[in-house]
Amino acid sequence: MRCSPMGNRVEIWVCEVHDGRPNPETAIPLWAHWLGPYLMEREELENLARYAYECVNVYGHPQLHWLTYSPDVAAILVSYPVACDIIEGDGKPRRPDIRPRGYIRDVNTYSYVILLEELRGSVNGYETTIGARWTIRLYRARDLRTPAERFEDLNLDAEPVAVAVIEFKHDGYEVRIVRPLPEDA
Repeated sequence: MRCSPMGNRVEIWVCEVHDGRPNPETAIPLWAHWLGPYLMEREELENLARYAYECVNVYGHPQLHWLTYSPDVAAILVSYPVACDIIEGDGKPRRPDIRPRGYIRDVNTYSYVILLEELRGSVNGYETTIGARWTIRLYRARDLRTPAERFEDLNLDAEPVAVAVIEFKHDGYEVRIVRPLPEDA
């Protein structure tokens, strides 16, 4: 996992979408010291999507609804950098970079909002989950008004710096970059 050479502290808000709108009651704030804007790079998004898909793939049967629940996705995000270090690094355990925010209110430049949507459809005549969509938005912290105490305090009308969408289906996932990370990020 690529990290900033100096601490580039970010907030990460994970929130479920219900009836087409973010549900603040489901929002979970996370925080990372080293992450910066790098999660928005295609390679990192592909790695995260692969990891998340494998986390919910139980004996070849993806439990895609888990990718629509804030607590489950927050747990995936917290474990992701550690898994990357074990796989790509020297195998020594490290302190997770992404963690529950708790009392930390230290944000440098960027903040993420990850919106989780359940994709519904009919399978064999039954209405069920057929996929999950994560819309990942990277904002300048000052535009989003972070650090924030509550999800409702975020300025979601602000223009995101970068936007990506990951769609998970039973046969895999697709990463789409809607607005690429600018060169100067």
